[in-house]
Amino acid sequence: MAARNVQVITASYDSGYRDWRAGQGPKYILEHGLRDVLMQRGCSVSSVDVTVDFVTENAVAFGVCRALSEQVSAARKAQAFPLLLTGNCGSALGTLAGLEIGKTGIIWFDAHGEFNTPNTTLSGFLDGMGIATITGRCWQAIAATVPGFAPCQKIILFWLGHEI
Repeated sequence: MAARNVQVITASYDSGYRDWRAGQGPKYILEHGLRDVLMQRGCSVSSVDVTVDFVTENAVAFGVCRALSEQVSAARKAQAFPLLLTGNCGSALGTLAGLEIGKTGIIWFDAHGEFNTPNTTLSGFLDGMGIATITGRCWQAIAATVPGFAPCQKIILFWLGHEI
């Protein structure tokens, strides 16, 4: 088997905060042997950590998406496999934009709602709007600031194990 270049891209944010709750996951995975496992399987591994300097949750979330899109695109241009470790579902927007979202389909497995919009949410939880944003149903103006973003039309959702 030929060696594969892997670019590990981390974005350790959850709900606008760095290294908080699920945002601690990327660091934990890296510190507990991901690089070694990949190298044992013949991969060359490099890594980059995405950081942004914004204050509000929305500004952080979309700033992370812009940075992720650029990093994923750069990894692909370098013929590396982009392996993302992130702290929330909303980062999928930046990931997909970097993969040329118009040419990419999504199979989404998750345990909570992702199709809320600012008009339908009762909690205001931005991370519960990931699929709605990716499909162009909300946040259109700020999503358009993410390099490579276009609404995705190819999606299969599985929620709690049931296709919807």
